[in-house]
Amino acid sequence: MNKILFSIFFVLISNALCAQDLIVTNYYPNVRIAAVGGYSLRTRLPKSSWDDSYYKDMKNGWHYGIELNYFFTESLGIGMNFYSSHFKAEDRNGINKVRIQHFIPTFNARDFDKQKI
Repeated sequence: MNKILFSIFFVLISNALCAQDLIVTNYYPNVRIAAVGGYSLRTRLPKSSWDDSYYKDMKNGWHYGIELNYFFTESLGIGMNFYSSHFKAEDRNGINKVRIQHFIPTFNARDFDKQKI
């Protein structure tokens, strides 16, 4: 019985003591897709002849967007971003829904530290 227990113990301990070299390489994908969204608070609005209360209502809203980027080297790439912001504002005629959309072409650069993190 002692020989069987010793053999089982030896097998279990020997597996735990094995060492293996592990080489980890960082892989950075060529394509990056990101989604953004949330609450919006506009900090400054333009001056015009419109009623100021209309602009104050437009300060709060929500937004969403998508970013598509292609990296042709490890650190340089191009992309296209789309953002849409939504606000409600009340003027003399009632509530207006305001939507602001942006299509933005981008040039991207990734910067890594010495460990490439």
